[in-house]
Amino acid sequence: MDNSNIPLSQQIEAHKLEARGIRELFKIQFNDPGNTVQYMTAQNSITWADQLWEEWPCKITGYAQNSSGEKSRPKFTVANPNGIFSILIDQGHMDGAILSHYEVLTSDIESDARIYNKHLWVIHRPISLNKNMAVFECRSTFDGHS
Repeated sequence: MDNSNIPLSQQIEAHKLEARGIRELFKIQFNDPGNTVQYMTAQNSITWADQLWEEWPCKITGYAQNSSGEKSRPKFTVANPNGIFSILIDQGHMDGAILSHYEVLTSDIESDARIYNKHLWVIHRPISLNKNMAVFECRSTFDGHS
C-alpha cells in the first residue's frame, strides 16, 4: 500500500495504535436488608469508579442473543471459599440478587474514565455448589420470575 498520500501526522498516529485489553468487573447486590454489595474481578484487584474491585475468581459464560431477540441464561461461576456463597444461599440473599457485569478497557481503568459496557442480570438459582465453587443461572432483568 502506498502511504505517500497519507499525511505524516496520521501515519505516526496509526503506528501508535495498539490492542487494548478488556477487564471484566462484577458487582453483586445481594438481596439482604443491608443491601450489601460485593465488587470483584478475576484479575488483580483494582480501584475504578471510586470502588475497590477485589481479586476473586469469577466468570460469566453463555450470554448471547439469537436472531429472534431471545436472550440466553448465562452462568455465573464464582469461588466459594469457606462456603461463603453457600451461607448466602441458605439465608436467601442470592435469590434475586443483581449481578452487574462491566467490560472496561484497561486504559479506561488506568485513567479512571467511566466508559464501559454493562450487562445486568438477576441471579436466579444455584445450579452447582461445592466447597470450592458456586455456579448460578442468571436471567435478564426483563425475564420474569418463572
